[in-house]
Amino acid sequence: LSNTKGVGKRLRGKSFFLSVLPVILGRFFLRELGYPMVNLLYAGGGKFQFVIGYEEGVEQKLDELQRRVDEVLVKEFGGHLGVVLGWRRFKGRELGVNELGEKIHELYEETGRKKFQKFSTVLENFDRLVNYLGPDNYEMCPSCQVSLKPEGEEFCKWCELFQEVGEKIPRAEYVVFSSEMGDLYLEGIGGVSVYAKGQIPYTLPEDTLLLLNRTDFEDKADGFFFLANTVPTKEEKGKILVKDFEEMLEEEEEGYKLLAFVKMDVDNLGFIFSQGLREDYSISRVATLSRSLDLFFSGYINTLLQKEEFKNKVYVVYSGGDDVFFCAPWEIALKVAKEIERDFTEYTCYNRCFTLSAGVFFQKPTYPIRFGADKAEEEKDIAKADKNSISLWGYPLSWDAFKNALERLNEFMKNFDVHSHRTLLYRIYTLLRVYKKDGKVSLGFYPMFYYQLHRNIKGEEEQKELEKLILDPKNDYNIRDDAELLLKLVLMKTRGVSERAKEKSYILNKGG
Repeated sequence: LSNTKGVGKRLRGKSFFLSVLPVILGRFFLRELGYPMVNLLYAGGGKFQFVIGYEEGVEQKLDELQRRVDEVLVKEFGGHLGVVLGWRRFKGRELGVNELGEKIHELYEETGRKKFQKFSTVLENFDRLVNYLGPDNYEMCPSCQVSLKPEGEEFCKWCELFQEVGEKIPRAEYVVFSSEMGDLYLEGIGGVSVYAKGQIPYTLPEDTLLLLNRTDFEDKADGFFFLANTVPTKEEKGKILVKDFEEMLEEEEEGYKLLAFVKMDVDNLGFIFSQGLREDYSISRVATLSRSLDLFFSGYINTLLQKEEFKNKVYVVYSGGDDVFFCAPWEIALKVAKEIERDFTEYTCYNRCFTLSAGVFFQKPTYPIRFGADKAEEEKDIAKADKNSISLWGYPLSWDAFKNALERLNEFMKNFDVHSHRTLLYRIYTLLRVYKKDGKVSLGFYPMFYYQLHRNIKGEEEQKELEKLILDPKNDYNIRDDAELLLKLVLMKTRGVSERAKEKSYILNKGG
């Protein structure tokens, strides 16, 4: 999505649609095949899995349902969004641990192969489905830059719908899945709507009314549904509105007003599902594992962000399945990432197989969120090369090293007059950059470092604090791996502070 007005709402609506699409599709297939929703083993993270009884001709039914889904998705999204359906037949006696695991492995392989044959059921009609609007009186949507919109309209149909739903989500208290209607509706397949309290219209008997982010649904709904819908809000003329990124940063009292785009997900998830359960592999355990992960990312994230230090400061773009993408003022964002990793480790009972990797990208609030997401993804890929890591500016750090670095940073800020010596810190940062080659800092750095240190700082204690930040006394005073990163963070924390202090002093002197 391009950075046109309302992009945050559209992205939130779009992310919501993609997160519930597996549920919509799973319900559609089971409904058409005559099975209840309990046969949907799990749905989330772009995947769904269900089990049905075998009968003669069921493969043809599944092929026909795949064709119907393909037609709708190609018509609505021009081939940019697709679904592949794979299946495997097995006998009751093959529900044993070893046999079932092998069948599921075959199922994953089958689905993987079919990804190379997307839309094969509608190839003959693909052009007609994509260009059903015709060439006249339509132009490219400025938001998604993919779909066509009628002349005179601001956006295409789906971008308009995503914006409307994205605006409703922060205040929503109910979610309704329906086979016949919806705020976001795929013709003949099904849809979903979100409603605030007191706004639920009459629903059809087959509709499913779910209470959002609450489990006390007795006498209120058919069940509950978790959705990470935390965004910073403000009250204006009696209405609750979502803050934009510039407003989020205006409230930060000091430091460089930068936004951080953060992406995090679980490492080796495919391997965990295929090999992690081993002799305990069963349908119920796989479903429980998937739902448990989704519960953390869809449900608990909201609780975490209600902490006083994070409240009304974090914008969750999406969170569910096994990953999260959020934006926040950079210092808040680093604290949130640290808390998510810590709580996820505790949630998974300190199992070393369950780890997270994260990528952080810093930029001004006017930077297009679409590109911010891409850059955060690149950083996350760097972290994933090491696993169980976080990457900032291309520096991957293990979570332990990252937490240790933040602790040292806070200690340094307490014991060192960073505002008075900001220019010195910048010089040392520049020296690290100048003497750095192939990832290593040459010995020529040391004389220049100590010259700057003793020339600009008279107090011995402060000299030691700065020396300890850059050099490791327990390792022959080698330059610390995170020295450059920490200096960057110090400079970001202090940018503009000294200037504002001088301005304040000038005003006081002038007045007195």
